[in-house]
Amino acid sequence: KGLKLSLNTWASVMSSFASRGVEGLSSVEKLHKLFQSSGPVLLEREDFHPAMQLASEAGDLEHVADLLHDMVCKGFEPQEDSYTLVFKACRRHGLDFSTKSFAEKYFCAMMSTGIEPKASTLSEMDKVVGKPRRSFLTQYLGQRIAPMEINDQ
Repeated sequence: KGLKLSLNTWASVMSSFASRGVEGLSSVEKLHKLFQSSGPVLLEREDFHPAMQLASEAGDLEHVADLLHDMVCKGFEPQEDSYTLVFKACRRHGLDFSTKSFAEKYFCAMMSTGIEPKASTLSEMDKVVGKPRRSFLTQYLGQRIAPMEINDQ
C-alpha cells in the first residue's frame, strides 16, 4: 500500500507470471485488477503500451480496447505493436466466436490505416482466428503483404 510502481515494472511483473502458463494465470488476473484499481494516469504515448501489455497478459479485452481508444482520443496513432497487444489479449481471453470477431475488427482497423503487419503480428492473429481466415481478411482488404513463413505453434 502506498507503493507506486512504474508501468514498465507492472508489465515486467505481469509478463513474468504469465510466462508460467496456467499456474501463473490467477496471479496475472489479480495483479491486473490491482493495477486498474491503482488509477494509473496515462499522459504520454510511451505510457500506453505497458498498460496495454498488462491488459493483454490478463486477457482483458475491454480494458485493452479502452486503452487503445484512449490513446487515439489523446491524439496518438496506434502502431503495429498496439494491435499485436490486442490480438495477444484475445488469445489469452479464450477463442470463442465473439473474441475472434473482436480480433477481426481490430485487424481490419489496423490494415485499413495502412499498417503493414510484421510476422510477429500475423502470427499472433493466426493464433486467434487461424491463418486461412487471416489470409482471407488480408486479401479482402486488398493489402499486399509479402509472403511470410509463420511457424504455427
